[in-house]
Amino acid sequence: MLAVGAVVLILLLGGVGFAFYNSKMNTEIERLVRFSVDGMSEAGRIEWVEEWSRLSDDETILVNVVKEKKLVAAWGSEDEATAVKELLKRKSIVLSPDGKSMHVAIKGIRKEIDLLNSTSAALFEEVREKFVEIHPEFAPHLQP
Repeated sequence: MLAVGAVVLILLLGGVGFAFYNSKMNTEIERLVRFSVDGMSEAGRIEWVEEWSRLSDDETILVNVVKEKKLVAAWGSEDEATAVKELLKRKSIVLSPDGKSMHVAIKGIRKEIDLLNSTSAALFEEVREKFVEIHPEFAPHLQP
């Protein structure tokens, strides 16, 4: 009888532990790349972030990120277009609350943390390349 009680207790503790772990791994998070805009005027910072945000909506950039990070398979999307829509929904480029940095972020769940980190970095790289094409004068400030 004592052995049955011990087994039941172990199963209960294991179930509670699994439920706790599962709830933590499915917590929504946001992973981002920070870029300092501290040396700019406040109006310049806002314009900078707006242009980066506009560029990040470019379908060519999104398709490149989806292909590079294999997001169709990672997110279980039906096709590339669906993964691009999902990326568009998950990404954000905003000025930090203190106004000193720009955040290129991707939202997801905790168990996707490695994918989110690499995807936000890939998005930053793609937008940076496009930005430097348009504004070559910023190339020295945007080197990796």
